[in-house]
Amino acid sequence: MIESIKGAIFDLDGVIVDTAKYHYIAWKKLACELGFEFTEKDNERLKGVSRMRSLDILLDIGNISLDKYEKEKLADKKIDGM
Repeated sequence: MIESIKGAIFDLDGVIVDTAKYHYIAWKKLACELGFEFTEKDNERLKGVSRMRSLDILLDIGNISLDKYEKEKLADKKIDGM
């Protein structure tokens, strides 16, 4: 017999698990696919920033301009890359 789940822990801000390095790896991979380098120093600009704002910063670093639809596709791709 399977016991029912009595609780769950959600770590939405990285207190229990440091997810920052995984976000960095995913953003770096996306930047590489777009043809430019994304450094750890660049990544500091993304801390505490929403995913879409982070993407805007990333694209600014790469000097790339995209429409809203293309940005949404890239933001989804970043999540899939994690």
